[in-house]
Amino acid sequence: MELVKKTLFAFVLMGLLISSVWADNQTNQNQGIFTAVTGKVEVKTKKGHKTKTAEKDMTVFQGDRIIAKDQSTATLRLFDGSALDISPNTEFVLSKLQKPTDATQDKILRFKLIVGKLFAAVQKLTTSKSSFEIEAGGVVCGVRGTKFSFESDGKSNPQVKLRVFEGVVYAIDTKGNKFFFHPGSYVKFEKDIQTDLSKLSNTPPDNSSTGLNDLNQQFKDNIIVNQNKTLNSVQGGSNVTIKPYVGN
Repeated sequence: MELVKKTLFAFVLMGLLISSVWADNQTNQNQGIFTAVTGKVEVKTKKGHKTKTAEKDMTVFQGDRIIAKDQSTATLRLFDGSALDISPNTEFVLSKLQKPTDATQDKILRFKLIVGKLFAAVQKLTTSKSSFEIEAGGVVCGVRGTKFSFESDGKSNPQVKLRVFEGVVYAIDTKGNKFFFHPGSYVKFEKDIQTDLSKLSNTPPDNSSTGLNDLNQQFKDNIIVNQNKTLNSVQGGSNVTIKPYVGN
Protein backbone atom coordinates (compact mmCIF):
# COMPACT_ATOMS: atom_id res chain seq x y z
CA MET A 1 0.00 0.00 0.00
CA GLU A 2 2.84 2.34 0.89
CA LEU A 3 4.49 1.58 -2.46
CA VAL A 4 1.27 2.44 -4.30
CA LYS A 5 1.03 5.79 -2.49
CA LYS A 6 4.62 6.64 -3.37
CA THR A 7 4.06 5.68 -7.01
CA LEU A 8 0.91 7.85 -7.22
CA PHE A 9 2.75 10.76 -5.62
CA ALA A 10 5.57 10.43 -8.14
CA PHE A 11 3.11 10.53 -11.05
CA VAL A 12 1.35 13.58 -9.61
CA LEU A 13 4.66 15.38 -9.10
CA MET A 14 5.75 14.55 -12.65
CA GLY A 15 2.47 15.89 -13.99
CA LEU A 16 2.92 19.16 -12.11
CA LEU A 17 6.44 19.56 -13.46
CA ILE A 18 5.30 18.91 -17.04
CA SER A 19 2.46 21.43 -16.63
CA SER A 20 4.89 24.00 -15.31
CA VAL A 21 7.27 23.51 -18.24
CA TRP A 22 4.37 23.70 -20.72
CA ALA A 23 3.13 26.94 -19.12
CA ASP A 24 6.61 28.44 -19.28
CA ASN A 25 6.89 27.49 -22.95
CA GLN A 26 3.53 29.12 -23.64
CA THR A 27 4.67 32.29 -21.85
CA ASN A 28 8.00 32.25 -23.69
CA GLN A 29 6.13 32.65 -26.96
CA ASN A 30 5.38 36.26 -25.97
CA GLN A 31 8.90 37.58 -25.62
CA GLY A 32 11.85 39.55 -26.88
CA ILE A 33 15.57 38.80 -26.79
CA PHE A 34 18.49 41.23 -26.54
CA THR A 35 20.82 40.69 -29.49
CA ALA A 36 23.21 43.47 -28.44
CA VAL A 37 23.79 45.53 -25.29
CA THR A 38 26.31 48.34 -24.81
CA GLY A 39 26.78 50.16 -21.51
CA LYS A 40 24.23 49.88 -18.71
CA VAL A 41 20.75 48.73 -19.62
CA GLU A 42 18.30 47.60 -16.95
CA VAL A 43 15.13 45.51 -17.06
CA LYS A 44 12.50 45.94 -14.37
CA THR A 45 10.22 42.91 -14.36
CA LYS A 46 6.49 43.19 -13.93
CA LYS A 47 6.39 40.54 -11.22
CA GLY A 48 7.93 41.89 -8.02
CA HIS A 49 9.43 44.84 -9.93
CA LYS A 50 12.86 43.26 -9.66
CA THR A 51 15.61 45.07 -11.57
CA LYS A 52 18.06 43.03 -13.64
CA THR A 53 21.02 44.11 -15.74
CA ALA A 54 20.43 43.39 -19.41
CA GLU A 55 22.94 41.34 -21.37
CA LYS A 56 23.11 39.70 -24.79
CA ASP A 57 20.69 36.75 -25.27
CA MET A 58 18.65 37.79 -22.23
CA THR A 59 14.89 37.31 -22.60
CA VAL A 60 12.26 39.92 -21.71
CA PHE A 61 8.51 39.54 -21.46
CA GLN A 62 5.24 41.44 -21.72
CA GLY A 63 5.00 44.01 -18.93
CA ASP A 64 8.76 44.46 -18.51
CA ARG A 65 10.21 47.98 -18.36
CA ILE A 66 13.52 48.60 -20.15
CA ILE A 67 15.81 51.45 -19.13
CA ALA A 68 18.90 52.42 -21.13
CA LYS A 69 21.22 54.70 -19.17
CA ASP A 70 23.46 57.49 -20.47
CA GLN A 71 25.78 56.37 -23.31
CA SER A 72 24.04 52.97 -23.37
CA THR A 73 22.29 51.25 -26.27
CA ALA A 74 20.67 47.92 -27.03
CA THR A 75 18.88 45.99 -29.75
CA LEU A 76 15.81 43.95 -28.90
CA ARG A 77 14.60 41.29 -31.33
CA LEU A 78 10.92 40.42 -30.91
CA PHE A 79 9.26 37.05 -31.41
CA ASP A 80 8.18 37.88 -34.99
CA GLY A 81 11.61 39.07 -36.16
CA SER A 82 10.88 42.77 -35.70
CA ALA A 83 13.59 44.73 -33.91
CA LEU A 84 13.88 47.79 -31.69
CA ASP A 85 17.11 49.78 -31.51
CA ILE A 86 17.17 51.50 -28.11
CA SER A 87 18.96 54.85 -27.83
CA PRO A 88 20.75 56.20 -24.73
CA ASN A 89 18.57 57.71 -21.98
CA THR A 90 15.52 55.78 -23.12
CA GLU A 91 12.84 54.15 -20.99
CA PHE A 92 9.87 52.18 -22.29
CA VAL A 93 7.47 49.37 -21.41
CA LEU A 94 6.61 46.21 -23.33
CA SER A 95 2.87 46.81 -22.98
CA LYS A 96 1.66 43.84 -25.02
CA LEU A 97 3.40 41.04 -26.92
CA GLN A 98 0.76 38.72 -28.34
CA LYS A 99 2.03 35.96 -30.60
CA PRO A 100 -0.59 34.20 -32.75
CA THR A 101 -0.77 30.42 -32.54
CA ASP A 102 -1.71 30.13 -36.23
CA ALA A 103 -1.83 32.24 -39.39
CA THR A 104 -5.42 33.34 -38.81
CA GLN A 105 -4.83 34.92 -35.40
CA ASP A 106 -3.77 38.50 -34.78
CA LYS A 107 -0.25 39.55 -33.82
CA ILE A 108 -0.17 42.48 -31.42
CA LEU A 109 2.94 44.37 -30.31
CA ARG A 110 2.50 47.51 -28.22
CA PHE A 111 5.05 49.66 -26.42
CA LYS A 112 4.80 52.70 -24.17
CA LEU A 113 7.71 55.10 -24.64
CA ILE A 114 8.25 57.12 -21.47
CA VAL A 115 11.34 59.04 -22.56
CA GLY A 116 14.06 58.73 -25.18
CA LYS A 117 14.11 57.31 -28.70
CA LEU A 118 13.32 53.98 -30.36
CA PHE A 119 14.10 52.93 -33.92
CA ALA A 120 11.74 50.19 -35.12
CA ALA A 121 12.30 47.77 -38.01
CA VAL A 122 8.94 46.04 -38.29
CA GLN A 123 8.05 42.78 -39.98
CA LYS A 124 4.90 42.79 -42.07
CA LEU A 125 1.74 42.01 -40.17
CA THR A 126 -0.15 38.86 -41.07
CA THR A 127 -3.79 39.84 -40.54
CA SER A 128 -5.86 43.01 -40.92
CA LYS A 129 -6.25 43.35 -37.14
CA SER A 130 -2.61 42.70 -36.31
CA SER A 131 -0.77 45.76 -35.02
CA PHE A 132 2.59 47.23 -34.07
CA GLU A 133 2.19 50.43 -32.07
CA ILE A 134 4.29 52.75 -29.92
CA GLU A 135 2.61 55.32 -27.65
CA ALA A 136 4.26 58.39 -26.17
CA GLY A 137 2.67 61.42 -24.57
CA GLY A 138 -0.78 60.41 -25.77
CA VAL A 139 0.37 60.10 -29.41
CA VAL A 140 0.14 56.62 -30.93
CA CYS A 141 2.18 55.57 -33.97
CA GLY A 142 1.52 52.30 -35.74
CA VAL A 143 2.78 50.55 -38.85
CA ARG A 144 2.21 47.70 -41.26
CA GLY A 145 5.76 46.73 -42.17
CA THR A 146 8.21 49.65 -42.15
CA LYS A 147 11.15 51.40 -40.51
CA PHE A 148 10.69 54.48 -38.37
CA SER A 149 11.96 56.24 -35.25
CA PHE A 150 9.86 57.62 -32.42
CA GLU A 151 11.12 59.79 -29.59
CA SER A 152 9.84 61.74 -26.59
CA ASP A 153 11.49 64.23 -24.26
CA GLY A 154 9.54 62.75 -21.35
CA LYS A 155 8.16 66.04 -20.02
CA SER A 156 4.66 66.51 -18.61
CA ASN A 157 3.62 68.02 -21.96
CA PRO A 158 6.12 66.15 -24.10
CA GLN A 159 7.43 66.85 -27.55
CA VAL A 160 7.03 63.68 -29.59
CA LYS A 161 8.90 63.27 -32.87
CA LEU A 162 8.23 60.78 -35.66
CA ARG A 163 10.62 60.12 -38.56
CA VAL A 164 9.69 57.64 -41.33
CA PHE A 165 12.38 55.75 -43.26
CA GLU A 166 10.39 53.03 -45.04
CA GLY A 167 6.74 52.18 -45.60
CA VAL A 168 3.73 53.94 -44.14
CA VAL A 169 3.26 55.02 -40.50
CA TYR A 170 0.00 56.22 -39.04
CA ALA A 171 -0.11 58.64 -36.13
CA ILE A 172 -3.06 59.28 -33.82
CA ASP A 173 -2.85 62.51 -31.85
CA THR A 174 -4.30 63.12 -28.39
CA LYS A 175 -7.61 64.25 -29.92
CA GLY A 176 -8.00 60.99 -31.81
CA ASN A 177 -7.19 62.43 -35.23
CA LYS A 178 -5.35 59.95 -37.45
CA PHE A 179 -2.78 60.79 -40.14
CA PHE A 180 -0.56 58.77 -42.46
CA PHE A 181 3.09 59.56 -43.13
CA HIS A 182 5.44 58.25 -45.81
CA PRO A 183 9.24 57.91 -46.21
CA GLY A 184 11.00 61.22 -45.62
CA SER A 185 8.35 62.52 -43.23
CA TYR A 186 9.70 64.08 -40.02
CA VAL A 187 6.98 65.45 -37.74
CA LYS A 188 6.82 66.89 -34.23
CA PHE A 189 3.67 66.60 -32.08
CA GLU A 190 3.26 69.07 -29.20
CA LYS A 191 -0.03 69.96 -27.50
CA ASP A 192 -2.05 68.67 -30.47
CA ILE A 193 0.00 70.81 -32.87
CA GLN A 194 1.92 69.18 -35.71
CA THR A 195 5.13 70.73 -37.03
CA ASP A 196 6.69 69.45 -40.26
CA LEU A 197 10.36 69.26 -39.33
CA SER A 198 11.28 67.87 -42.75
CA LYS A 199 10.97 71.41 -44.12
CA LEU A 200 13.81 72.42 -41.83
CA SER A 201 16.05 69.52 -42.90
CA ASN A 202 18.27 69.22 -45.95
CA THR A 203 16.11 66.54 -47.58
CA PRO A 204 12.44 67.52 -47.35
CA PRO A 205 9.96 64.80 -48.39
CA ASP A 206 8.25 65.06 -51.75
CA ASN A 207 4.59 65.11 -50.71
CA SER A 208 3.52 65.26 -54.35
CA SER A 209 4.88 61.73 -54.81
CA THR A 210 3.88 60.31 -51.42
CA GLY A 211 0.35 61.66 -51.58
CA LEU A 212 0.45 62.78 -47.94
CA ASN A 213 -1.09 66.21 -48.52
CA ASP A 214 -3.71 64.76 -50.85
CA LEU A 215 -4.59 62.03 -48.34
CA ASN A 216 -5.00 64.40 -45.42
CA GLN A 217 -7.09 66.80 -47.55
CA GLN A 218 -9.31 63.89 -48.63
CA PHE A 219 -9.75 63.03 -44.97
CA LYS A 220 -10.84 66.59 -44.10
CA ASP A 221 -13.19 66.84 -47.10
CA ASN A 222 -14.73 63.49 -46.26
CA ILE A 223 -15.57 64.66 -42.73
CA ILE A 224 -17.09 67.93 -44.02
CA VAL A 225 -19.16 66.37 -46.81
CA ASN A 226 -20.10 62.98 -45.40
CA GLN A 227 -19.64 63.51 -41.65
CA ASN A 228 -17.67 60.27 -41.82
CA LYS A 229 -14.32 59.81 -40.12
CA THR A 230 -13.49 56.73 -42.19
CA LEU A 231 -11.77 57.19 -45.54
CA ASN A 232 -10.51 54.54 -47.96
CA SER A 233 -7.80 55.62 -50.34
CA VAL A 234 -4.90 54.27 -52.36
CA GLN A 235 -1.46 55.74 -51.64
CA GLY A 236 1.72 54.52 -53.29
CA GLY A 237 0.01 51.35 -54.46
CA SER A 238 -1.27 50.49 -50.96
CA ASN A 239 -4.85 50.55 -49.79
CA VAL A 240 -5.13 52.95 -46.85
CA THR A 241 -8.04 53.30 -44.45
CA ILE A 242 -8.37 56.16 -41.99
CA LYS A 243 -10.73 55.53 -39.11
CA PRO A 244 -11.09 56.44 -35.42
CA TYR A 245 -8.62 54.57 -33.23
CA VAL A 246 -10.19 52.21 -30.71
CA GLY A 247 -7.97 50.86 -27.99
CA ASN A 248 -6.93 50.99 -24.36
